[in-house]
Amino acid sequence: MPTDITTRVVETIRDVTGDDGWCSRAQVDSLMGATTIDKREVDRALKRAVAEGRLEKDGEQYRPTDEA
Repeated sequence: MPTDITTRVVETIRDVTGDDGWCSRAQVDSLMGATTIDKREVDRALKRAVAEGRLEKDGEQYRPTDEA
């Protein structure tokens, strides 16, 4: 279910953000690659999270918003 995957991706990003609060797309791919979630599902989850206001995107960087 995309919503469950989206939640997992947002939570993963929240858990690993650096001092500046951002997580690179490469980090997301690496972390989610260790799970059973493939890159296409991660892509959809990131797009959905940004559209829902749960993540902020700046180029290839993501960070959770207060809504997350």
